[in-house]
Amino acid sequence: TNYYVVGPTSSKYMTKLGGHEAWAGFLIGMTPWAAMFSAVLYSVWTNTGFRRPLIFSAAMLATGNLLYASALRYNSVLFVLVGRAMTGLGGPRGINRRYIADTSSVESRTSVSAAFVACGALGMAVGPGLAVFLEHFDFTTSLPVYGEVHFNGMTGPGYVMSFVWLVYAVVLVAAFKEPQRIDYKAAAAIELGDGLVSPVKGKGAEQQQSQK
Repeated sequence: TNYYVVGPTSSKYMTKLGGHEAWAGFLIGMTPWAAMFSAVLYSVWTNTGFRRPLIFSAAMLATGNLLYASALRYNSVLFVLVGRAMTGLGGPRGINRRYIADTSSVESRTSVSAAFVACGALGMAVGPGLAVFLEHFDFTTSLPVYGEVHFNGMTGPGYVMSFVWLVYAVVLVAAFKEPQRIDYKAAAAIELGDGLVSPVKGKGAEQQQSQK
């Protein structure tokens, strides 16, 4: 959802901030480009656990969306670009796929991965729809610490997604526990130790005995 929620209003937002309409494509592309680099970081980081990468991801997403929404307040093109880049850096897809690979059994992995892809496709549809829905709002209010909030179709996606990721981060910190990973190498070693021989090794052993 977060990747595509800015699509319908990105051109109008960029023009409002004084940028060229063509920059809207660059604005949308910032997120997947940044996500490409963060995927490498998360693939290494998740070797030691999932909790810290997920918390970092949520913090980046909440902050990035808040920057995106705050760009109108400060009339800053830089804010929207940096905000979308941070959203890409915080994208947890790589973490989620690693979680599925390390915690699901071989038998259930296909169905779990299919469900994950289906949820991603649903998000692609919900994102633009949410942006269109937020076009019906246009009001100004004030929040403690943050100050004035101008909520409309351009800033709404940023504020809504920032709030969603903030709630997600709180739940994550309070409830997430490191899962028990499935060690397939250790399981294979135990099977071999119990006298189970793989077909390849068994065939090799039979050939050696026949040669003797």
